[in-house]
Amino acid sequence: MWVKDVNDFYDFWERTLAKYRDYIESEFFSLYVQCLFYRYSYLVGDMLDRTKYEMTGGGRKVQTDGLDIKILRLLGPNARIPNLDISNLLGISINTVSSRIKKMLEKGIIQGFRLTLIFQK
Repeated sequence: MWVKDVNDFYDFWERTLAKYRDYIESEFFSLYVQCLFYRYSYLVGDMLDRTKYEMTGGGRKVQTDGLDIKILRLLGPNARIPNLDISNLLGISINTVSSRIKKMLEKGIIQGFRLTLIFQK
């Protein structure tokens, strides 16, 4: 199924369940997301560089462990958190944090760090 956004999917799914709930034994969902990112220069009106980056879900599976997940959970809401803070919070060495982040970048688990603007401010 292809939908414009996740809310469209949930609307569809709720309507489907209302009709066919008794016939559905189990549910499993897999989301594929496509995100487009632009360089900083795009936001400030620089017409010379309109480069666009595409990030998509899916792809090959890579091996991670619990420590990688813990690091990602700290980086997710704040990609600028210092490696020293991560090492202190997780009780591991700063070298371990640095090497894990580097490996996740190489494997494509971390595809980039981005700026999120709050236009109301």
